[in-house]
Amino acid sequence: ACDDGNPCTTGDHCSGGACLAGAGLPIWFRDDDDDTYGDAAVTVCAASAPSGYVANDDDCCDGDSRVRPDQTAWFNEAYDCGAGPSFDYDCNATEEHRWTATGGGCRSSGTSCTSTVGFEGSAAPACGASGTWVAGCDFLFCSPTTESRTQECR
Repeated sequence: ACDDGNPCTTGDHCSGGACLAGAGLPIWFRDDDDDTYGDAAVTVCAASAPSGYVANDDDCCDGDSRVRPDQTAWFNEAYDCGAGPSFDYDCNATEEHRWTATGGGCRSSGTSCTSTVGFEGSAAPACGASGTWVAGCDFLFCSPTTESRTQECR
């Protein structure tokens, strides 16, 4: 009999002077926020998932159920899981902006008015920051119709 040092194998055995791993038990990952994604750093080996454990270890913030790989919603406030604030709600290592259009404004040419929808200027605001969004134009005076918009991200 021998022990290969892996707590998830059973029936380890010696062969030719080496310890060979026996049958493996599945590894389960703690899911503290009940979002079906677990923490890769907190594991247990068992034939079936113990209560509070799942098979998927892709959670990047196991303390906030809004933060998970399948997240499709947008947020205007950052979360903090101990490593500092982040907007990476879908765990893909990128903070994606919801609104990226820039150069918003109105341009008159003769008797016509052309509308460009988007944030004023050449850069969209950072996640959680606000900017002036041009939603359209008042065609009588060819002036922009604006609103303050807070950048949402995930």
